[in-house]
Amino acid sequence: MGLRAEKAKAQAASLYLLFYYLGSSVVGTAGGVFYARGGWPGVAGLVGALTAGGLALMLAKVPPPKWMAKN
Repeated sequence: MGLRAEKAKAQAASLYLLFYYLGSSVVGTAGGVFYARGGWPGVAGLVGALTAGGLALMLAKVPPPKWMAKN
């Protein structure tokens, strides 16, 4: 994060941590719901879906937003 942010490094770090903990809270809660409804196979399906989504994002090679691009 610090390598991409040229200005406002503290705000960039705090946004990173915000989304990190928000994501872990949402996925943790979803994992509990999946476990309650489908047991361990449900949790494995959730983890598989998250892994496939992350892999798809990595392979898409989406460029950074224009406001982050260097001039």
